[in-house]
Amino acid sequence: MRRFAEAIGIGDPHIDHSVAPPTYMKVIEGEGNSSRAIVSALQIDLRHILHVEQEFEYGAPIRAGDCVTVERTVADIYAKKGGALEFVVVHSTLHNGDGASLGRARQTILVRNEQHGEPP
Repeated sequence: MRRFAEAIGIGDPHIDHSVAPPTYMKVIEGEGNSSRAIVSALQIDLRHILHVEQEFEYGAPIRAGDCVTVERTVADIYAKKGGALEFVVVHSTLHNGDGASLGRARQTILVRNEQHGEPP
């Protein structure tokens, strides 16, 4: 958490680093290449994707030493422009070892489909 805080410019030694900055939820959410695993499971070519949206709802603070459980699901897949553009919506929930909600995230990925006439 300390390295993350320094990377986003809040590396002040007077800041309590036992509580994670709010955007640290994204680091935990993507742990173990879970986003890549979702894209691979859907057989999507990485060269055709764009991360277009990310939303967070915060619960209890994430603290140093927390055992965090992340559950990720593909909540929706929908197409636009006759299938040339496909959107994949991924929901994530995070809980600590006591079962308290640390927050939820919603991520939207755009997939450009060549077979529908769109250039790569």
